[in-house]
Amino acid sequence: AKEVIWEMRACTYSRFTGWDLGTGKEVQSFNPGTGFGKLAVTPDGKLGITTASLREKNRVVATEIKVWDLVNRKLEHSFTAHQGYVYSLDISANGKQLISGANNEFSVWDLESGKLLHSYQEQIGDLRHLALSLDGKRALTSAVRNKQFDIKVWDLTSHKLLHSLKGHDRDITCLAVSPNGVQAISGGADQTLRMWDLNNGKLLATYVLDDMPRDIAIGPDNRTLIVGCLSGRVHKLIIELPGEIKNTQPSSTSGLVVKQTSERQQNETAKNLDRKIKFINSLEMHFALIPAGKFMMGSSKAPDEIAKQFKTKSSSFLNEYPLHEVQISKPFYIGMHEVTIDDFKQFVKMTDYKTESERSGRGGAGWDDATQKFSNGIPAFNWAKTGWLKSDFHPVVNVSWNDAVNFCKWLSIRTKSKYRLPTEAEWEYVCRAGSNSLYFHGDDAEMLTQYGNIWDRSASLEFQRNYAHLKGVSSQDGFAFTSPVGNYAANSWSVYDMHGNVMEWCSDWFDDEYYKTLEGKTLMDSGGPDSGSARVLRGGNWSLFPEYARAAYRSKLSPSRYSNSIGFRVVLELE
Repeated sequence: AKEVIWEMRACTYSRFTGWDLGTGKEVQSFNPGTGFGKLAVTPDGKLGITTASLREKNRVVATEIKVWDLVNRKLEHSFTAHQGYVYSLDISANGKQLISGANNEFSVWDLESGKLLHSYQEQIGDLRHLALSLDGKRALTSAVRNKQFDIKVWDLTSHKLLHSLKGHDRDITCLAVSPNGVQAISGGADQTLRMWDLNNGKLLATYVLDDMPRDIAIGPDNRTLIVGCLSGRVHKLIIELPGEIKNTQPSSTSGLVVKQTSERQQNETAKNLDRKIKFINSLEMHFALIPAGKFMMGSSKAPDEIAKQFKTKSSSFLNEYPLHEVQISKPFYIGMHEVTIDDFKQFVKMTDYKTESERSGRGGAGWDDATQKFSNGIPAFNWAKTGWLKSDFHPVVNVSWNDAVNFCKWLSIRTKSKYRLPTEAEWEYVCRAGSNSLYFHGDDAEMLTQYGNIWDRSASLEFQRNYAHLKGVSSQDGFAFTSPVGNYAANSWSVYDMHGNVMEWCSDWFDDEYYKTLEGKTLMDSGGPDSGSARVLRGGNWSLFPEYARAAYRSKLSPSRYSNSIGFRVVLELE
């Protein structure tokens, strides 16, 4: 059966229009001959329900509900519903019952007969939104009563009020129930999304937006949110539901202690500063709060030890030794994800910005499917095109350090906040999240595929024609090229992709001998050397082996250069 979506067009008259979701073409259309307000369509697409206000002396005295046969384009029947304006409609999953909401009441109707099955009026308030669980057993209403904004959860079987959900301090603008009926998401004029547990009526999480949510849809996975906002932007968010993330705890007792300690520090910092641990800005960029603290920066193993462990040469690891203490004196926010193509696309669209690969004429780097080889200096390759399939939620690549800095400047101006690249010390501090092992999860390189995207069996299978001699880890992460951000488990501070996916620009100049000048010292908020010819890169990437994804590994590149394996993430300074 074709999937059809219906809309109404209101001008001098109203019209039903049906669209084929597969082709985007109009497949049905008819004029019912009367204007109408709210619209709902049964899940099978056969019936359309509309509302029409009945007025006396410019005052709404009742609402008439009409049930339309959308297939045969005729009116089935109509009935008078509420003594006032109807603000919202919803239909049960089986298409047999209609829920309508008005001031101080909502009602359940039998669609076939128009018979009122039950009316709820108990302390509802000025009702604005309602949502129905997929199984038809629960209804949620949002209302204003005595200047209080709350959501009520109703049992449609026993006709009882189950919970009152309180948290929003301004109008509730949208409401949705997850397909499994366990959680609800509400959006408010306070620019927050709030996730609720419907079984016990508890607030699970609060997400802060830089925009006002106006409508919400929850995907069949119960995790994907599509949020339409006042600005006109539509956001896609992935939520972490309690108890849903599996096998992400450190494998050792000491690792578990580190995780618990780091999370406690983060929670205490948020409480002391009266800040959110996580929030989302107007570009849908997710940020995590990082507490101040001390850590040992660099490798705890000598270069020869690392080379022996990974069966390679030690020359690449000389610049990460010796260990030295660094004090991060101020808390800050850091991007939970690497900057995505979607983030960068908005920057380019609003400023007509050209990256260095585009301005220089040298072209970018990418994958030539015809030759099955990686190629540099291809005019067709840039930040938006690399030769492999990817979505807007993959990390942006082919951006230079200068491009990344210009993005931060634009974002700062647009949001009136200070965004910048992380210092090298901040980057390693965040990556470790309290750990002192090779990776934030421990020392096992084979486990990296749970936490990041590196050269693994997926890459070996994809690139065997010309790169069969390259060997990474034997486990698989599922991606040969870049992966969507946030696809793997986060560290203890809820930051993703610190090991792999793309290498990330840091603000510092690079100096091979810099660490040697710091031995035995405690450095306060290190910003690196005063000058240099290259900038620091951190984090490993999809085309590198596990030794290059360690928390201590350092690399460099000229600030005007770029690659198909290099991107960045940003820091937001606290006021």
